[in-house]
Amino acid sequence: MLFIGGRQTQWPALERALGELGIADGVLYADGMNQALIYLENREEPVPSVVLLTIDGDDALEALKILKADERLGQTPVVVLANSNDERLVNESFARGGAGYMVEPGDIGEFARAIRIVRDYWSLSELP
Repeated sequence: MLFIGGRQTQWPALERALGELGIADGVLYADGMNQALIYLENREEPVPSVVLLTIDGDDALEALKILKADERLGQTPVVVLANSNDERLVNESFARGGAGYMVEPGDIGEFARAIRIVRDYWSLSELP
């Protein structure tokens, strides 16, 4: 699982919460889309089973478009995490190939549980 974006100050708390849930292993963190694309374009690195993309505006939606257009990464599910349920962002996320859209819970424990649900769902889903 690759987590893109978010506030770096939250990462230690998120890692701790995911560790308590037993799912911290295999979660990679990228500070923005540029860092994520460097990782994802490295052919020696495994393709993540799911990408969690934090959006704060149209730049992240463009990043989603780039991910879905890549022949190696295009089939990887991308779940968009946002701080609002703005109808335009929801619709645009799905239009650009997002596999899901969720509003980030404010509490780090609730956020970790939501991430676990996303991970569990995609680990059970059949992919092309």
